[in-house]
Amino acid sequence: MCAVAGSILSFVARGPIPWVAVKITAAQLAPYLAATVGITFVVAHIFSRLAQNKMAREPQEKYEGVPLNLQAGWEACNVRNSIGYAVVAIGGAALSTAILVARIGLIRL
Repeated sequence: MCAVAGSILSFVARGPIPWVAVKITAAQLAPYLAATVGITFVVAHIFSRLAQNKMAREPQEKYEGVPLNLQAGWEACNVRNSIGYAVVAIGGAALSTAILVARIGLIRL
């Protein structure tokens, strides 16, 4: 997932656009990517712990074939992964838009 997002971002930042000569460098994108990673890590950790604690307090059969005592951990992993995928999709779209706008010259990165 991240390789696909990285490929898309690199093409948007450096790829040929007929009417735009400006190219965005990795150094210009690094602060935005680092901040997103840090925020995502904290948010995913908090929400996965909340989901794990809720599932541990109120056990329920959610994942077929997984022992009930392990399902809280599975739920935490599922929440963490879902948040990561959502951030990659939404953040990638937002950053791609910002890159295009910056390449046109309407904003600076």
